[in-house]
Amino acid sequence: MLNANLNFNINITDDIHLSSRTAMHLYAAFGKIAKEHGFKIYIVGGFVRDLLIYKIYNSYEIYDKLEKPVDIDICVEGDAINFAEILSKELYKSENDIYIYNIKKHERFKTVSMVFSGIHENIINVDFASARKEFYVKSGALPSVKFSDLEHDLIRRDFSINALALNLGPDNFFKIIDEHNGVRDILSKKIRVLHDLSFIDDPTRIFRAVRFEKRLGFRIEKNTKKLLIDALSKGVIDNISGKRVSNEFNLIFQESRPEIYFLRLERLGVLKSIDKDLKFTSGNKRNFEKIRNFYQSNKEKINTIKINDTKIKNLNTIKINIELLYLMEFLSRLKDEKILSILERLNFGENIKKLFLLIKAEIKSVKKVIRIIDNIEINNIPDINKIDTSNINNINISKTDINNANINIHAESSANFKSRLYLALKPFSLYSIIFFIMRYNNKGDSDINRIAQYLKIYLFEIINVKLDISGEDLKKLGFKEGQEIGKILNRLKLLKIDGIIKSREEEIEYIKTEYNIKI
Repeated sequence: MLNANLNFNINITDDIHLSSRTAMHLYAAFGKIAKEHGFKIYIVGGFVRDLLIYKIYNSYEIYDKLEKPVDIDICVEGDAINFAEILSKELYKSENDIYIYNIKKHERFKTVSMVFSGIHENIINVDFASARKEFYVKSGALPSVKFSDLEHDLIRRDFSINALALNLGPDNFFKIIDEHNGVRDILSKKIRVLHDLSFIDDPTRIFRAVRFEKRLGFRIEKNTKKLLIDALSKGVIDNISGKRVSNEFNLIFQESRPEIYFLRLERLGVLKSIDKDLKFTSGNKRNFEKIRNFYQSNKEKINTIKINDTKIKNLNTIKINIELLYLMEFLSRLKDEKILSILERLNFGENIKKLFLLIKAEIKSVKKVIRIIDNIEINNIPDINKIDTSNINNINISKTDINNANINIHAESSANFKSRLYLALKPFSLYSIIFFIMRYNNKGDSDINRIAQYLKIYLFEIINVKLDISGEDLKKLGFKEGQEIGKILNRLKLLKIDGIIKSREEEIEYIKTEYNIKI
């Protein structure tokens, strides 16, 4: 273990796995050009923190994956846009293998985003920002900004471990600047705020403290925890918008084990500060683990599923949003009115509210529907068109597809099991199907496991079945446009789902035989 008082210096040029030769050459070029034109520049932010953690503990995984682009934040004492323009010209004039792929300027905030790359090297995303200091007019408000120097730029940061910088000047290249004992806190594995009003100024730092604590395996320092709890007692969470809270939730959902983050938020009292009924239980923890494990095990299959949910107007997405599934699990034990209230607080729109109520209602009926598959009683299935998404109590299944299909689903034979499964589950939202599987998979209940298995067959096998012919093909065979074509296609699809018809040729041959068409 390194001594906490050590004058800690790093030279990563020997660590090819941490940063490529091209990256080091690029940073050195930045520093040289900055000095020639009267600028001082520094790497700041998460790159510095993570690099130090890797060097000290030799275990942080971010830099073990060379295939990922490197994201760098550079603080410029002066006008960052002016520096970026000078940098572009100087790099263009010099003979090197570094290429600039993209430049995006933000005049209002004096920031520039640039993408660099070398031959056969990974891309490097660099954000240049003018050094600044911040003023908070009131708790939770976005800060007022005034351009300043590195000292003020670092003190505006959230925690000491993020208030570190690497000098890019050629005279002190990659020398660590640590005005707030960030290295000491990394060595001690502590999350510490820089001043007593930190959580009052910006309550979202409460969520970030938990994120860094759990992601890094650190601990919120004793006085920082006291300040956090004191800020919560003053109601600071009420000072930030629902959108900012939901954004913090989404960032946690994207972590590898979000359940441990929410357990910490629960124990600190953060969740009840959002809503007195919002809790994260041991049951939520188990179900988060199930959702994650199932998603990770079936990610490629799940990502091929296209959601086009006609029940919820304008709710169309290409990929399943696992963050929504986590949030649904988080809220599922609550009453409908409370779910709506919390979603309103978190600034979610009407479509998401309807989706959550729909999932909750449909989950209650999946068991019943699967039992109908085993012992079909069509007369017990209500009409999907009577669904009321404003106050959903029952799932409704439509007879329309069944009638159009013109098949006998009362048959006890298993020959048409898959088509019966398709007809019964088609009216459900795919989000409901996926949520049920994820939440109840491997529950230890044979009945539930059988239901989950049926749902997997539907999700991964049945809904991917496509016909090779279309309505246009049927028109060419002499059929008139209208309901008849739809009925024929429905019938063909069910036969293909059951494996009775397997190819385009068999589809056409079936139509010719069934409808006595001679060509």
